[in-house]
Amino acid sequence: MRQVEGKFDFSQQIDFETTRRNSIKNSDKNHTGHVCYGIDEFDFVMVTLVNVKYNREKIKDCNKWSFCLIPIAELIDNEKKNCCISKITPTILQKNLIDFNKKIIL
Repeated sequence: MRQVEGKFDFSQQIDFETTRRNSIKNSDKNHTGHVCYGIDEFDFVMVTLVNVKYNREKIKDCNKWSFCLIPIAELIDNEKKNCCISKITPTILQKNLIDFNKKIIL
């Protein structure tokens, strides 16, 4: 879950790192001083965005939040294949938006 302050929910990239120790196990996963998630830790990542730029009251109403479900394949770092990227771009977030307003006809 991330609070964002862009013009739109998807206007900004979000951080996607953990504060794990820089151990031998995580030695090849350090990009920015934090440890990146491994690609074997998830199948999908669900991101919740709460845009508080114009109204902090949105925090209290989950119907005003945006949700994204991102397959791990879209988060693989091209330089370090065993790690996820450390930032999720607006393009990836918007592409994987869950549209709850879509009508499903059975």
